Amino acid sequence: MEEKVKNKVREVAEKLGISHLLSRSPFRLSVGEKKKVALASVLAYEPNILFLDEPTSNLSSVDVEVVSKIIWETREEGKTVIIASHDLEFILQNSDYVYIMNNGQIKLKCKSEDLVKENIVENAGLKKPLLFKVIKELNIDYGKVLDILRKLRKKSR
Repeated sequence: MEEKVKNKVREVAEKLGISHLLSRSPFRLSVGEKKKVALASVLAYEPNILFLDEPTSNLSSVDVEVVSKIIWETREEGKTVIIASHDLEFILQNSDYVYIMNNGQIKLKCKSEDLVKENIVENAGLKKPLLFKVIKELNIDYGKVLDILRKLRKKSR
């Protein structure tokens, strides 16, 4: 059993690119490294539901892509991923449904592609991300943009 656990830890560490951290004290890790180690410790248990709280905070853009990859792999395994985040663009690229909360109240629930509809984000009390503004200015269908982003993400795996 102990060998099985060690193998799983190595496998998850490799997937997250943190094998070099396995021998380091957690007190000597950066905030981003601690976040990746925490994620790895959860993934090692192979949960059916993965809850992520601010998964992109304190991570480099490379590490954000690794987290996205983990999310998509988890979803493809038929598991549920729930993300709490202020990073709306990350949410859009990695979620099918979005719930926007403000002061403990659900202000909006919709499919992710519906968020680009006129004033829906602002009416929920949030600032519209730059990506939304670009899509509107170019008069591009967001559903197509989302499909392209997801196809590119699949190719990068």
